[in-house]
Amino acid sequence: MILLLVFSSWNLVSTDTLQTAIVSPNLEHRAQVNYGDAMYQVSLESPGTSWTVKVPFTGPGTDFLLTDDGRLVAFRTGGFAVYSGGEVSWSLETSNYEIPFAVGDYIFVQSSDGVTMYHGGKKPLGFYQVLSPIGYGEKGLAGVWEGKLRIYGQTDQHEATLTHEYPRYIAVTNNGVAVAFPDRVVFYSLKAEDLWEKELPVSISALSWSGGELWVAGTEHGKKLAHLWALDEQGAELTELTYEMESEPPFVSAIHSDGHTLRVFVSRVLYTYELE
Repeated sequence: MILLLVFSSWNLVSTDTLQTAIVSPNLEHRAQVNYGDAMYQVSLESPGTSWTVKVPFTGPGTDFLLTDDGRLVAFRTGGFAVYSGGEVSWSLETSNYEIPFAVGDYIFVQSSDGVTMYHGGKKPLGFYQVLSPIGYGEKGLAGVWEGKLRIYGQTDQHEATLTHEYPRYIAVTNNGVAVAFPDRVVFYSLKAEDLWEKELPVSISALSWSGGELWVAGTEHGKKLAHLWALDEQGAELTELTYEMESEPPFVSAIHSDGHTLRVFVSRVLYTYELE
């Protein structure tokens, strides 16, 4: 059981234990996968709708992901198919070393040369010479390339040498780019200027810019305790939520807020809050 300590103006309104870890980045859509009769049966639930699709079994290694607009991506070595409303909307063949992943409504395919961005079909929306982790937002895209943070703005490109090793997550905000390392967040301007750094007493497991706030979460070393903070773009703490688990350390894997509703995925439990 998870004990929840809340020190904020967010009210917990529901908890939901999910039998599957396949959820969209915004935590609004979820999918349950079952195997039988040489195919996968995938049931997707979204606000106000649900549908089921049968995905042919083409060999071991098939996996699934969801986008923020409720599309299902079934991928395997050599390609992927995108399902919407229970039907295939488009598909794409890839090389054995290209891997798709979702950021918001968009699908990115990563190769050794960078990432290609897709949305509604096979025609790419752009190619960026960065590798994951990447972040994407209204102000542009950011990722890592050869030990540097590379930022693709709307009209320009900037980069800065990373001051720490092992970047885990990147989020593009209204006025900058946040990079989460194992124990700290470093914030850069959109021109890749190092603005501030905040060390945290956790191993960081999630980062999200949503609802006008920068959310960062992680688990304390050697303790069955996890923390979630909301920061502003100057690094000031606005909110703190604390999760305690009796059996094992809680793991915060996803966070999303629209400014009024906050969803947090902690060790297969989806917590939903409403702002007072």
